[in-house]
Amino acid sequence: LTDDSDSDNPIEYRDDDDTHYRSAPSTSRFDEDDEDVPVGGLAAKVFRKDTLALRLDAPPCKDDISGQTADDRRTLMHNASIKLARKLSERPTVEELEDRNILKTAAVRSMEEKRKLLLRKLSFRPTIAQLKEQQIIQFNDYVEVTQAQVYDRKADKPWTRLTSTDKALIRKELNDFKATEMDVHEESRIFTRYQKSVLFRFALVCGRVVILLGWSMICQLFQYRISQTRADS
Repeated sequence: LTDDSDSDNPIEYRDDDDTHYRSAPSTSRFDEDDEDVPVGGLAAKVFRKDTLALRLDAPPCKDDISGQTADDRRTLMHNASIKLARKLSERPTVEELEDRNILKTAAVRSMEEKRKLLLRKLSFRPTIAQLKEQQIIQFNDYVEVTQAQVYDRKADKPWTRLTSTDKALIRKELNDFKATEMDVHEESRIFTRYQKSVLFRFALVCGRVVILLGWSMICQLFQYRISQTRADS
């Protein structure tokens, strides 16, 4: 490279191998004579425009987009049109769609008729003014408000005032109802209080009977002994 001085001479670029110089136009504004100055490879790279930039600036070519020619694209379009025409010829008709219950024209037609009928009926309905005149709807502009006494509106709770005697009577009545009137399954009757009380009473009666029989047998045995002693004497 040349020295950086205040001279008006152009800057000379040197290639890496110090060979293959090119001649380029002078870049100085004050140089009036067009002289060929040997310029290195770096200057050539600076002055030249990149091929990628040229390709980006240029409009794309239709033949180069897909890598096909116009005849190839025309052939492909012709084949695609033939396939589409074949597919369109294979599609079912309206009658076939109606038979398969896919195209529901009858249902749409009936719904449209119902909609028209409802709209006709709604158009005949009376207005609010007509209903007021016929005294079917009565609107009052003012609402009458009366004074009411303020009191506790909660329900009375009498079970909070029960005494122990009342609770015992209620419990006894409930137990009597369960024992005599309430239906109980036969397999579950043994778990009820009524069944237990019956068994207890039965056992108590049996015990009393056994005790009475024992006393009677003891009395008879005592009388027999007394009679035997009298007979011996």
